[in-house]
Amino acid sequence: MVPYWKKHPIAFLHFCLVTNKVDIILARIKKERERNELTYADMLSDVSVKHPNAYYKIEKNKNLSVLRLLEISKALNVDVKTWFDDLEDKKQIVKEDQEKYGKASSKDIDDVYSLIQELKREILLLKKEIASIKPVPTTKKRGSTS
Repeated sequence: MVPYWKKHPIAFLHFCLVTNKVDIILARIKKERERNELTYADMLSDVSVKHPNAYYKIEKNKNLSVLRLLEISKALNVDVKTWFDDLEDKKQIVKEDQEKYGKASSKDIDDVYSLIQELKREILLLKKEIASIKPVPTTKKRGSTS
């Protein structure tokens, strides 16, 4: 049986980047805000936050409340149900990724997968090396009163 990530390389890469439904909804919100050429500051009047940085955190964090989702939907003039359309169907997201990044071959995916595995091994080795380093004792300077 061919692994899913080999049959659907773009979907696999997207899955690595967007791991849950809240991420997808937040990505859709950001895309719609940018499509409307609105800044974080532009969103403040309709969303109950007082600073652009606070709105930024809404889009970047996964702490999206229903109230905020309703406010954002109203600010962007989008029906709240739109954020949930085709949430299970990744075809639209994959299509957008293909338009933006092109198609990846199975070899490309194999290469990326191998590189990720190699990097994981290197990270483990580095962690072991760091753990084995013994601290160098510090010597007091003459005349020091510590």
